[in-house]
Amino acid sequence: MPEKEFHIKQKILAIGDHYKVKDSDGNAVYQVKGNALKLGSQASFQTMDGTELATLAQTNDTKLIPWKKFEWTKDGKLWALAKQDDWGALDKKSISIDIPGENDYKIVGDRMAWKFEIFKGDEEVGKVNKKWGVADNYGVRVADGADEVDIILCGILIDHVYHDKDGKSR
Repeated sequence: MPEKEFHIKQKILAIGDHYKVKDSDGNAVYQVKGNALKLGSQASFQTMDGTELATLAQTNDTKLIPWKKFEWTKDGKLWALAKQDDWGALDKKSISIDIPGENDYKIVGDRMAWKFEIFKGDEEVGKVNKKWGVADNYGVRVADGADEVDIILCGILIDHVYHDKDGKSR
């Protein structure tokens, strides 16, 4: 099975962080709904019929500081903790995702936060590239055998950590 490609596009003028995820044929396959009424970044990753598959929620202790942490849930249970590793604008970008009992994910990006590689253990399982546009747009490549929901949600996590205020009217 070859690698899969997706496109994440943030909705313009939406209240909260809302995204549509399309496959390489242009079909909408997932949606992400944010919550603008809460302090910090929130995201509910859903199928197009509204079935929730996972959530990201910024932790309370990082809502007012620049280095962010997130709780990642699946099936209503805490599945992983994600934290921003880098400390400044001159560092390579890095997010660690600690999954108890599994190989952890590591997201590593360039200094401009436009090109990212996603690793599970030592294996590259995905890539996320920011695209030019009025709203935040990302191209996502999911390696053969990798969990597409996890890799696409890594793209949403990248947006929340590094591009949270880009193109927003609020």
